[in-house]
Amino acid sequence: MFCTRCATFNPDDAFRCIGCGARLDPRERTRRSRQQSAGREHWFLVIPLGLALIALLFVGWRTWDAQRQQSAAYDRAMEALVTGDLTEAIAQFGRAGDYRDAAEQRLVTQQQRAAYQAAMLDAQIALDREETKHAVALLRSVVNALPDNADAATLLGIAEDRYRTELEQSITLAITQRAWLAAERAMLELAAFTGEPPDADALAALRLAHAPLLFTRDGILSRIGPDRADESVVMDDVPVAMPLWSPDRSKLAFFSVVTGAKYAGALFVVDADGSDLVLIDDRAMLSLPAWSPDSASIAYTGLVDPDDTGSRTTLAVADVGSGGKQHVPLPEDVRSLTSPSWSGDGGQLAAVAHKPTGGSIALVDTSSLEVSQPPIDLPVGIRAVSWSSSAPVLLVWTSTEESDWTAEHGSAIYLVALDDRSVLPVTSLNQAPSRPAWAPDGIQFAYLDRGETLHIRIRTGIGERTLALPAPGDGAISWGPGGVGILVPPFDPTAPAMIVPVGDRLGPVQLLSLPFGEATGVSGLIWGPMTAPDPSLYDPFAEESPTD
Repeated sequence: MFCTRCATFNPDDAFRCIGCGARLDPRERTRRSRQQSAGREHWFLVIPLGLALIALLFVGWRTWDAQRQQSAAYDRAMEALVTGDLTEAIAQFGRAGDYRDAAEQRLVTQQQRAAYQAAMLDAQIALDREETKHAVALLRSVVNALPDNADAATLLGIAEDRYRTELEQSITLAITQRAWLAAERAMLELAAFTGEPPDADALAALRLAHAPLLFTRDGILSRIGPDRADESVVMDDVPVAMPLWSPDRSKLAFFSVVTGAKYAGALFVVDADGSDLVLIDDRAMLSLPAWSPDSASIAYTGLVDPDDTGSRTTLAVADVGSGGKQHVPLPEDVRSLTSPSWSGDGGQLAAVAHKPTGGSIALVDTSSLEVSQPPIDLPVGIRAVSWSSSAPVLLVWTSTEESDWTAEHGSAIYLVALDDRSVLPVTSLNQAPSRPAWAPDGIQFAYLDRGETLHIRIRTGIGERTLALPAPGDGAISWGPGGVGILVPPFDPTAPAMIVPVGDRLGPVQLLSLPFGEATGVSGLIWGPMTAPDPSLYDPFAEESPTD
């Protein structure tokens, strides 16, 4: 308490000043007591406010931590979906709680897992029914989706062993029955299944001796082995000309021409055994068509006007399965499109564009059918183009003569790189090359010079092999399956054809004399497809799915 007389501080309970002895004012004592009481009351108010703040901070931290954990669980679930681990994805979506759409994702994933569990049951039934291929496809999908399912993995191993054995047995059976196409397909399917390359020597030997050739005799389509065995009639319902294998050799395309027809004929497709004859176009131009690499479509030269005699043509693309076809619209400066050739991926067609100013290369987008004409300087007289199956490179054949295959003079071959639009002459001025043919690998190509010498080149331009033929050959040469050899039709239709093995060395020439009967000769000789097949055609599971 403060003494107003001598300015001395005294204890709160003092009545007189300890300095001067004066009586102290009691009102100052009361005021001081009140201030101390008020301070104690404020202190008790601060404690609950602090506790409340601590509680709020704790709740906020718990909420943030829970959301962080849910977000992390959601991310782990999405990663599990990408890797196909549905069980882990379901568990992590459950931990994610109500974060974003975790609940919906968990429900959908549970439904997917249920479908795969049903697929496993179907696979077991398929195995019991000896439907091994279907069982393998089902179990592969289950194991990919449920990698922690030991039962599915064990069952898959059993199914794959059985299927491998079945393929091996089918190869043996097909060879025993001389079903050479079936034997070759089974060998390629086995390689695709195991992921290991086929026995190259065994496959080459089979193809060189037994891969069937096509030929026509008096309008009847037949096939025969290079060893002159296994001759059989494929089609005699309608007259056949210019047969052409599909890339997987499951189907054939051909023209049927009425007597006297010069420009147009009916284009048909038929199964390799002669069944399921389908008319593609009753007014197609008699010019080499082109199969797509997947054997699903065929491109050919069609008439812009069905009543026209052939002065204006364009490309038509037909879906072999549905029969539907589309015509490529002609650019304003193009009179006709001819000589279709597919790119290796099936996404484009190359063709010859005929214009009043001369010929050029046209590229057609197979999805939109839009035509582009890259500015590439080429000599006059372009008759045909052919696309490598393994590179954006074209073989261009020029000729001043009427034949689509051969020339005695005035012809040349050029390599055109579409990437940089470079043009490389392949032949010299003193040569008269036939229309070139790519090997299935898209690296080698072959042609005849004046029908007397076989030339084999590679697209890099390095190296050349030549072989003098024992007799004049026709320019319509074709490679054997896998590039094992080249078939050279005879210039004289009554003379033997020539088969030239292509391996470490070229030749020797094998003569193939075909029986004529009462016919005057054979024509339409072709060995392998003109288009390299898409490798997926031999993948036995390319179209299998868990819902099949």
